[in-house]
Amino acid sequence: MRASYVALLSLPLAACISTPGVHPTLHPAAPGSGPNAGVAIGALIQNADESTSTNVGYGEGWARLGPTGAFEVRTTPQAAFLAYDFPLSEGATALSLRPSFGAAVVRFSQPDAMGNPDESTVGVVHPGASLVINAGDFYAAPRLGLSRSFVIEGDDDGATAYSFAGTVGIRLANRMSLELTAVYSRDTDDPPDSVWTIVPSFGVAVGN
Repeated sequence: MRASYVALLSLPLAACISTPGVHPTLHPAAPGSGPNAGVAIGALIQNADESTSTNVGYGEGWARLGPTGAFEVRTTPQAAFLAYDFPLSEGATALSLRPSFGAAVVRFSQPDAMGNPDESTVGVVHPGASLVINAGDFYAAPRLGLSRSFVIEGDDDGATAYSFAGTVGIRLANRMSLELTAVYSRDTDDPPDSVWTIVPSFGVAVGN
């Protein structure tokens, strides 16, 4: 097991799929929309080392809290995230800056050269930031993320990975939304490993 892959949380070694630094979806993205909660479901397609993995049925849950719904708690299959929207401008095109912080603990076992189980427990932290652009029913967000893994139990070293991402979406009737996110992730090993992730998703919110 290479700790760099744990930082990327890639499917082939960690038996789970995610993206470093950023949660794959943003539903809903309207600033000042008030408290709400919901779920997003879709597919997560990940390409690493010339192999492709697909998770059909990928899902996230969220709750946006406070009078304007600016504070967000979001869960993915691998991590929990906290985020807050800071409004930058209002009007026909509204901007908000959304810093976020996520954390995860990954535990898995992999046979060593002698066939004995090599068990490791790794913690991962995910700071990130998104610039959310809202224009009518459409929204988009360039995004940056970083992941740092550290070994809680085991013999591997920690690793660092970073990501560049973009999300585009449209709000539909009845608090529904469609969204597409693309993420490029790369670790700091020499030579580095990289992962492309594509996440089409459908979100449903309840609340304001």
